[in-house]
Amino acid sequence: MSDTIIAALVGALITLATSISTLYFNFRIERTKIRFEYAKRQQERLSDVYEMLMGIVNLFPREAPSDVLAEIEYPPNFAAGGFEGVLNSLNYQIGDCEKQLQNADIGDERKKEIQKRILKLGDVKGKITSIQKQYYKAKEEYRLFCGSDKAILDLYAGQDVINSIEAFEIAIHNTFVSGHCSETATEPSNNTIQISRRNIVNAIRSDLGKIF
Repeated sequence: MSDTIIAALVGALITLATSISTLYFNFRIERTKIRFEYAKRQQERLSDVYEMLMGIVNLFPREAPSDVLAEIEYPPNFAAGGFEGVLNSLNYQIGDCEKQLQNADIGDERKKEIQKRILKLGDVKGKITSIQKQYYKAKEEYRLFCGSDKAILDLYAGQDVINSIEAFEIAIHNTFVSGHCSETATEPSNNTIQISRRNIVNAIRSDLGKIF
Protein backbone atom coordinates (compact mmCIF):
# COMPACT_ATOMS: atom_id res chain seq x y z
CA MET A 1 0.00 0.00 0.00
CA SER A 2 1.45 3.31 -1.03
CA ASP A 3 2.29 6.08 1.39
CA THR A 4 -0.33 8.26 -0.28
CA ILE A 5 -3.12 5.77 0.45
CA ILE A 6 -1.93 5.24 4.02
CA ALA A 7 -1.80 8.97 4.59
CA ALA A 8 -5.30 9.32 3.17
CA LEU A 9 -6.63 6.57 5.42
CA VAL A 10 -4.95 8.07 8.47
CA GLY A 11 -6.36 11.48 7.58
CA ALA A 12 -9.81 10.01 7.15
CA LEU A 13 -9.58 8.19 10.49
CA ILE A 14 -8.44 11.38 12.20
CA THR A 15 -11.29 13.31 10.60
CA LEU A 16 -13.78 10.61 11.63
CA ALA A 17 -12.43 10.53 15.20
CA THR A 18 -12.56 14.32 15.37
CA SER A 19 -16.14 14.33 14.09
CA ILE A 20 -17.18 11.66 16.59
CA SER A 21 -15.47 13.51 19.42
CA THR A 22 -17.15 16.74 18.38
CA LEU A 23 -20.56 15.07 18.18
CA TYR A 24 -20.07 13.45 21.56
CA PHE A 25 -18.88 16.71 23.10
CA ASN A 26 -21.84 18.62 21.63
CA PHE A 27 -24.18 15.89 22.83
CA ARG A 28 -22.85 16.23 26.37
CA ILE A 29 -23.16 20.00 26.24
CA GLU A 30 -26.74 19.73 24.99
CA ARG A 31 -27.63 17.08 27.58
CA THR A 32 -26.17 19.23 30.36
CA LYS A 33 -28.08 22.23 29.04
CA ILE A 34 -31.35 20.26 28.95
CA ARG A 35 -30.79 18.98 32.48
CA PHE A 36 -29.95 22.48 33.69
CA GLU A 37 -33.06 23.98 32.07
CA TYR A 38 -35.22 21.22 33.54
CA ALA A 39 -33.72 21.69 37.00
CA LYS A 40 -34.15 25.46 36.68
CA ARG A 41 -37.83 25.07 35.80
CA GLN A 42 -38.36 22.76 38.75
CA GLN A 43 -36.56 25.17 41.06
CA GLU A 44 -38.66 28.08 39.85
CA ARG A 45 -41.81 25.99 40.28
CA LEU A 46 -40.75 25.05 43.81
CA SER A 47 -40.02 28.69 44.61
CA ASP A 48 -43.53 29.64 43.40
CA VAL A 49 -45.06 26.88 45.54
CA TYR A 50 -43.08 28.08 48.56
CA GLU A 51 -44.40 31.60 48.03
CA MET A 52 -47.96 30.28 47.76
CA LEU A 53 -47.50 28.16 50.88
CA MET A 54 -46.32 31.09 52.98
CA GLY A 55 -49.24 33.21 51.79
CA ILE A 56 -51.63 30.55 53.09
CA VAL A 57 -49.70 29.85 56.30
CA ASN A 58 -49.87 33.55 57.15
CA LEU A 59 -53.68 33.46 56.86
CA PHE A 60 -54.01 31.42 60.04
CA PRO A 61 -54.78 33.45 63.19
CA ARG A 62 -52.01 33.79 65.74
CA GLU A 63 -54.49 33.82 68.62
CA ALA A 64 -56.17 30.62 69.76
CA PRO A 65 -59.81 30.60 70.90
CA SER A 66 -58.57 29.44 74.31
CA ASP A 67 -56.27 32.48 74.51
CA VAL A 68 -59.23 34.81 74.07
CA LEU A 69 -61.54 32.86 76.39
CA ALA A 70 -58.94 33.18 79.15
CA GLU A 71 -59.78 36.89 79.28
CA ILE A 72 -63.13 36.24 81.02
CA GLU A 73 -64.28 34.53 84.18
CA TYR A 74 -66.04 31.19 83.85
CA PRO A 75 -65.24 30.78 80.16
CA PRO A 76 -66.77 27.97 78.11
CA ASN A 77 -64.38 25.19 77.16
CA PHE A 78 -63.16 25.16 73.57
CA ALA A 79 -62.48 21.65 72.26
CA ALA A 80 -62.93 19.55 69.12
CA GLY A 81 -63.07 22.70 66.98
CA GLY A 82 -66.31 23.72 68.71
CA PHE A 83 -66.58 27.36 67.67
CA GLU A 84 -70.35 27.31 67.49
CA GLY A 85 -70.70 25.70 70.93
CA VAL A 86 -68.50 28.39 72.45
CA LEU A 87 -70.39 31.20 70.71
CA ASN A 88 -73.72 29.76 71.87
CA SER A 89 -72.42 29.58 75.43
CA LEU A 90 -71.27 33.21 75.27
CA ASN A 91 -74.66 34.25 73.94
CA TYR A 92 -76.30 32.42 76.83
CA GLN A 93 -74.07 34.20 79.35
CA ILE A 94 -74.80 37.57 77.77
CA GLY A 95 -78.54 36.81 77.87
CA ASP A 96 -78.31 35.78 81.50
CA CYS A 97 -76.51 39.02 82.39
CA GLU A 98 -79.16 41.06 80.56
CA LYS A 99 -81.87 39.29 82.57
CA GLN A 100 -80.07 40.16 85.78
CA LEU A 101 -80.11 43.83 84.79
CA GLN A 102 -83.91 43.68 84.65
CA ASN A 103 -84.03 42.95 88.37
CA ALA A 104 -85.46 46.04 90.04
CA ASP A 105 -83.61 45.29 93.27
CA ILE A 106 -80.17 45.29 91.70
CA GLY A 107 -77.75 47.82 93.21
CA ASP A 108 -75.79 50.37 91.22
CA GLU A 109 -72.43 48.69 91.93
CA ARG A 110 -73.72 45.29 90.89
CA LYS A 111 -75.33 46.83 87.83
CA LYS A 112 -72.00 48.32 86.74
CA GLU A 113 -70.28 44.96 87.22
CA ILE A 114 -72.85 43.18 85.09
CA GLN A 115 -72.72 45.83 82.38
CA LYS A 116 -68.94 45.57 82.36
CA ARG A 117 -69.18 41.79 82.04
CA ILE A 118 -71.64 42.10 79.14
CA LEU A 119 -69.20 44.35 77.31
CA LYS A 120 -66.34 41.94 77.95
CA LEU A 121 -68.38 38.94 76.84
CA GLY A 122 -69.38 40.81 73.67
CA ASP A 123 -65.74 41.69 72.99
CA VAL A 124 -64.65 38.06 73.43
CA LYS A 125 -67.51 36.87 71.26
CA GLY A 126 -66.39 39.25 68.49
CA LYS A 127 -62.81 37.99 68.71
CA ILE A 128 -63.91 34.35 68.61
CA THR A 129 -66.10 35.05 65.58
CA SER A 130 -63.19 36.77 63.82
CA ILE A 131 -60.84 33.89 64.64
CA GLN A 132 -63.42 31.40 63.38
CA LYS A 133 -63.80 33.17 60.01
CA GLN A 134 -60.05 33.59 59.61
CA TYR A 135 -59.33 29.99 60.56
CA TYR A 136 -61.98 28.52 58.24
CA LYS A 137 -60.72 30.62 55.32
CA ALA A 138 -57.11 29.59 55.94
CA LYS A 139 -58.12 25.96 56.44
CA GLU A 140 -59.96 25.88 53.10
CA GLU A 141 -57.07 27.57 51.27
CA TYR A 142 -54.65 25.04 52.77
CA ARG A 143 -56.94 22.15 51.79
CA LEU A 144 -56.97 23.36 48.19
CA PHE A 145 -53.20 23.82 48.26
CA CYS A 146 -52.69 20.26 49.51
CA GLY A 147 -54.91 18.97 46.74
CA SER A 148 -52.99 20.72 43.97
CA ASP A 149 -49.48 21.89 44.84
CA LYS A 150 -48.34 19.97 47.90
CA ALA A 151 -47.14 17.14 45.65
CA ILE A 152 -44.41 19.49 44.39
CA LEU A 153 -43.19 19.87 47.96
CA ASP A 154 -43.21 16.12 48.52
CA LEU A 155 -41.05 15.65 45.41
CA TYR A 156 -38.60 18.53 45.58
CA ALA A 157 -38.69 20.30 48.96
CA GLY A 158 -35.90 19.77 51.48
CA GLN A 159 -36.53 17.54 54.46
CA ASP A 160 -36.31 20.46 56.90
CA VAL A 161 -39.13 22.19 55.01
CA ILE A 162 -41.27 19.04 55.10
CA ASN A 163 -40.61 18.63 58.84
CA SER A 164 -41.45 22.28 59.58
CA ILE A 165 -44.74 22.01 57.65
CA GLU A 166 -45.70 18.89 59.62
CA ALA A 167 -44.88 20.72 62.87
CA PHE A 168 -47.05 23.66 61.76
CA GLU A 169 -49.97 21.33 60.99
CA ILE A 170 -49.66 19.85 64.49
CA ALA A 171 -49.59 23.34 66.05
CA ILE A 172 -52.71 24.34 64.10
CA HIS A 173 -54.54 21.16 65.10
CA ASN A 174 -53.59 21.57 68.76
CA THR A 175 -54.74 25.19 68.75
CA PHE A 176 -57.92 25.21 66.67
CA VAL A 177 -59.16 21.64 67.18
CA SER A 178 -57.83 20.32 70.48
CA GLY A 179 -58.26 23.67 72.22
CA HIS A 180 -54.71 24.33 73.42
CA CYS A 181 -53.53 27.87 74.00
CA SER A 182 -51.08 29.27 71.46
CA GLU A 183 -49.30 31.38 74.04
CA THR A 184 -49.06 31.99 77.76
CA ALA A 185 -49.89 35.19 79.60
CA THR A 186 -46.37 35.33 81.02
CA GLU A 187 -44.57 34.60 77.74
CA PRO A 188 -46.67 35.75 74.77
CA SER A 189 -43.55 35.73 72.57
CA ASN A 190 -43.54 31.93 72.84
CA ASN A 191 -46.56 31.71 70.57
CA THR A 192 -46.59 28.20 69.12
CA ILE A 193 -48.20 29.28 65.85
CA GLN A 194 -45.76 32.14 65.30
CA ILE A 195 -42.81 29.91 66.16
CA SER A 196 -43.89 27.18 63.76
CA ARG A 197 -44.49 29.83 61.06
CA ARG A 198 -40.99 31.23 61.52
CA ASN A 199 -39.54 27.72 61.35
CA ILE A 200 -41.14 27.21 57.94
CA VAL A 201 -39.73 30.53 56.71
CA ASN A 202 -36.24 29.68 57.94
CA ALA A 203 -36.38 26.18 56.41
CA ILE A 204 -37.55 27.60 53.06
CA ARG A 205 -34.81 30.24 53.05
CA SER A 206 -32.21 27.59 53.74
CA ASP A 207 -33.61 25.30 51.04
CA LEU A 208 -33.74 28.05 48.42
CA GLY A 209 -30.18 28.98 49.33
CA LYS A 210 -29.08 25.43 48.54
CA ILE A 211 -31.00 25.43 45.27
CA PHE A 212 -29.81 28.76 43.93
